[in-house]
Amino acid sequence: MRVVTLEEHFTVPSLVKRSISREAIAKRGFGPRNVLPGRVNPLDLAPEIGETRLRSMDEAGITVQVLSPPAPAPTS
Repeated sequence: MRVVTLEEHFTVPSLVKRSISREAIAKRGFGPRNVLPGRVNPLDLAPEIGETRLRSMDEAGITVQVLSPPAPAPTS
């Protein structure tokens, strides 16, 4: 059976830094996440679209992921 996950988030850090000011991000209520000790901040994994993501998908039995940019993201 194929398992497809939708709206898996990814980011392009250089694009976010260039496109969105820190003030705009803060104004919209996006701030640092509080992460429990020993846990990984999911935002730290968002830019990873290579081997780590593929390994995680294999471990979870995921066949395909549909990637989507999270908020805050550049808009037209």
